[in-house]
Amino acid sequence: MPPAALLIGVGSAQLGLVALLLTMFSPLVAFGLAVAFPATLAVLLWPRLGVYGLAATIIGQWPWNLSRYAGLLVTVSALLWVLRTRRPLFTRSPLLILVGFYVALVLASAINPLTREEIWSAAVVHVSYFALAWLFVTIVDDRRALRTVVGLMVASGIVTAVVGLVQAWTHFVWPPSTTAYALSQQFFRGQTGLDLQHWEGWFRIDSVTGTPDFLPLSLQTLMPFVFFWMVRQGSRSRRLLGVLVLIAFGAAHLLSFTRGAILTTAIVLFLMAWMVDRRRVVAFAPVVAMMTFLALMAWAPLRDRVISMGVVALPSSAAAEDSGAWRVSTTPIGIRMMLEHPVLGVGVAQQHLNWPESARHLVQTGIPGATVPLHNSYILAGVELGLGGLVILVALVVVALRQLRVLVSRFDALGEPELASYARASLVALAGLAIAMLGYPMVGSFRYLWLMFALAAALVRVEAKLAGTPVHGGWRGAVRASAAASPAR
Repeated sequence: MPPAALLIGVGSAQLGLVALLLTMFSPLVAFGLAVAFPATLAVLLWPRLGVYGLAATIIGQWPWNLSRYAGLLVTVSALLWVLRTRRPLFTRSPLLILVGFYVALVLASAINPLTREEIWSAAVVHVSYFALAWLFVTIVDDRRALRTVVGLMVASGIVTAVVGLVQAWTHFVWPPSTTAYALSQQFFRGQTGLDLQHWEGWFRIDSVTGTPDFLPLSLQTLMPFVFFWMVRQGSRSRRLLGVLVLIAFGAAHLLSFTRGAILTTAIVLFLMAWMVDRRRVVAFAPVVAMMTFLALMAWAPLRDRVISMGVVALPSSAAAEDSGAWRVSTTPIGIRMMLEHPVLGVGVAQQHLNWPESARHLVQTGIPGATVPLHNSYILAGVELGLGGLVILVALVVVALRQLRVLVSRFDALGEPELASYARASLVALAGLAIAMLGYPMVGSFRYLWLMFALAAALVRVEAKLAGTPVHGGWRGAVRASAAASPAR
């Protein structure tokens, strides 16, 4: 059949489907189903399309658990593809094994926890993180797939930043965001999004990410991919495009007024420049940093936001704005909780329900019955999963950073500047997230963290294929692959 006739046939069938659905459902539901049916068929036929869809949409918080169902569909499609093509079910990947161990501890912690509020829902979310890593190792196995994934990630970041800039002007509330959820509660009846998300008259934007904290962390993660792409370009117009994208990311980042991300993004920017030209960084970084700092501090709302990061000791009634002091004061309490439950922890996503009495004055939000979790991902993992959770999470970060550092040299040696830039970007992005985890509870909810682990594992596989290293095997193969990733090879 000619392509034109095929397109006409598909279009006619789609219009007929929409007309039929409109007679049965509301316009919104009909439109959603009309898109879902062909999308589901396409993903079942071509699982790589599903992986691309996850890479493009994982930055957002979506209604009706769409991300979870989409991930399940893509995983089932990939499993059927693996069985149909008789490919090995698992690929040698130390990172995939570590993610599997972490998820196993999550499931074990749900067996006999101290409390059970939505615990199995949290466990399922972590299983989806393992599925994401498996999908990337299995499906994203060549240069084209990597290029598409990275391109879609950056494109989704651009859309997210633009939506955020519009939000700063219009003050709309994203329906599945934490602000929308809070406004639906009786405690906030009669208030607006600006009442909840204001800072000195400005609206703290979150775009489609669900929370103002995750917007800058997402954009911070994408900045290295834009920067290293820009460095590779010989065209001035393309470099200008990269600069404009970074400016859009930076503007949306600052309008989120997220305090901790200002520090972590500064570190990411330093690492980006350091990897390109260390001599210039040493010569000019102090001056550039000082000028940038003074320029940003000239804006009163941002200056006051940074000042509110104070780390002085908190009084008996905690000041919610002293974010640094709050983190310092709750860290030793979290360590004690971890040591009191060293084997299986208090249960995944249950730490905020089990603060000891000594922490009550620190963790109250002013909302009846609501408390906040410990804002240190490493200690939080140890509290909820036991000491093993802390050890495996640290191992995940260390192994991923180590493998990415080696991949940069290997791709350069293979004459693959594009792949080397992806490895550099992933290394810097993951280093930024590893530092951010010291101040945010990210492991259970920030999906870009797990996307970076998955992307690192995919890069390892692509390098192995280029170098002619066997990539399939069991536990022993994974151990040998880990040893082969050392610089001494």
